[in-house]
Formats: sequence, structure tokens, C-alpha cells
Amino acid sequence: MNSIKTLTFKYLTMNIHILSLLSVATIAQVSIATAQTTPRVNILFCVADDAGHMSAYGVPWINTPAFDTVARNGLLFNNMYTCNAKSAPSRAAMITGRNSWQLEEACNHWPNFPEKFKSYPEALADNGYYVGCTGKGWGPGYAVNSRGENRNLTGQVWNKRKLTPPTTGISDCDYAANPNDSGRSNPTRRFPHAWWRPYSQRTAHRNPPSGSHCRWKC
Repeated sequence: MNSIKTLTFKYLTMNIHILSLLSVATIAQVSIATAQTTPRVNILFCVADDAGHMSAYGVPWINTPAFDTVARNGLLFNNMYTCNAKSAPSRAAMITGRNSWQLEEACNHWPNFPEKFKSYPEALADNGYYVGCTGKGWGPGYAVNSRGENRNLTGQVWNKRKLTPPTTGISDCDYAANPNDSGRSNPTRRFPHAWWRPYSQRTAHRNPPSGSHCRWKC
């Protein structure tokens, strides 16, 4: 009787293991099929100092209709903070998803960016995205691979287009026109796109005249 019970238990255990393996294999196949059929979205990542001071966030004394449109049709962050307040380290944290203490040299200003840390634009480019940036990408600092070649941590830089700022202390980079140059240079029209748009260091360290925000239509 004990032998029969032992055999029955082993048989049931074997069946459970087989069913578990089949379930895992089925879930994996469904996940792969879903990933292959689900369209990948375009990504526009905007970075700016004092970004909460926009009408998209309900601020009544400044008008930012372009940002409001993006907010309505995209994802508006209400509680996002960088783990480091300084220039290059804050960007290093954002593009890697790591805390400053995990970034080794990259948690410093003017560092050598460790090759082992991959940025999310690099990862997206490896997976079929057409990536680029306008304004200030990652920096200041040095980011090269093992062959000494420069790494575009935030994608190819497009800063040729300029405009006349509405007030002093604001960058003359045309953040709207430069991505269009990128699109025209993409002969295969490869999609999806990922775009990094940090508003320039000149704007971040600005000293605009009093009342200029009333004339600036973003």
C-alpha cells in the first residue's frame, strides 16, 4: 500500500511540474506575441528648471500653450524629482535610472562616464528607435567606448536651427525646428522616435528682466 501511495504521489508531482512548465511556456509565448504586435510609442522627454511654473500645472500668471498641448496628449509628471541637483550628475541619473551613489564617476561634474552604464536612449537605439536630442544633452564630461569613440548618451545632437529669444537670458536654440531636421535626415523614416529635449544651460542659469514671463508664450 505504501508503494502505491508513493508512486501515486510521484505521478501527481510529475504532472504538476509538467503543467507548470507548460503554463510558463504558454505565458512566455503570449508575452512575446503581445510585445511583437503592440505598437511602440514615440517618446519626447522634456527637462527644464522650475518646470512647475507653467499653465499646464495650473499656474495663472504664465501662459504655456505648447506645453499644455503636450500635457493633454501625453504624460504629465506631477511628482518627479532628480536625485542630484547638479548639472551633469542630474542628467546621468535621469538617463540611467540610477541613484548618484550607484553611478561611480558619473555622479561628479566633468566626469569620465563609465562605459558599463548604458543610457536609456542608447538602449532604445539598440532596439530600433531613432533617437536624437536638441539643446543640452548629457554633460559636461567625457563619454567614450572601449575604442575611444564618443558615445551619444542622449542621441545625435541637432542644434543648427536658431531663433530670436523673446527676452534676454534665454537660449536661442529652436527646440521646435531642430527635431524636424532630424526627421528629414532619416531616409528610412524609421519609427518609433525617442527625443531628449532639455532646455539649455543658458536658460537654466538665466537672469531675465522683470516681467519678461508675461511676454513669453511657450
